[in-house]
Amino acid sequence: MTKERAKHLLPVLQAIIDGKPVRHKSFFKGSPWQDLPEEMGTLYADHRYEVKPEPREFWVVTFAEGLADTVHRSRADAYDGQVAHWLECIHVREVAEEETPQ
Repeated sequence: MTKERAKHLLPVLQAIIDGKPVRHKSFFKGSPWQDLPEEMGTLYADHRYEVKPEPREFWVVTFAEGLADTVHRSRADAYDGQVAHWLECIHVREVAEEETPQ
């Protein structure tokens, strides 16, 4: 194992210890990402591993009369201090792509 490979695997191993989801795929082009089983035996040299990304969440408040929409990191922030022109609050959760940029 090279130092670079070890550096790459360090956060993956920490995620496994912390109980966070990890995924893997073969280095072959077109191989899909797969969740790593909780009970794994070996990390394979011909596989890429990463901590499974968590989808981003945010809330968008829309306003009447062409006023600019606002984006908030939490539902509480979205509902805090809204004005009379408020129309709706939309909860958005990211749908992650299968592939991540390399």
